[in-house]
Amino acid sequence: MKIKQGTIAIDNNMKDHSNDPFVKRKIEDSKKVIGKAGLPPEYLKILSERKGK
Repeated sequence: MKIKQGTIAIDNNMKDHSNDPFVKRKIEDSKKVIGKAGLPPEYLKILSERKGK
């Protein structure tokens, strides 16, 4: 079943890419950047407000 919402298509038969080497490398690279640069204070505030609910 495919559902279109705006520019996003949701398909139940979509392949799982969680173990894809390219995706894993991008996730690790992102973690390194966030570790070095940190997250903006505004974003951290929003996260803490959401966790409090």
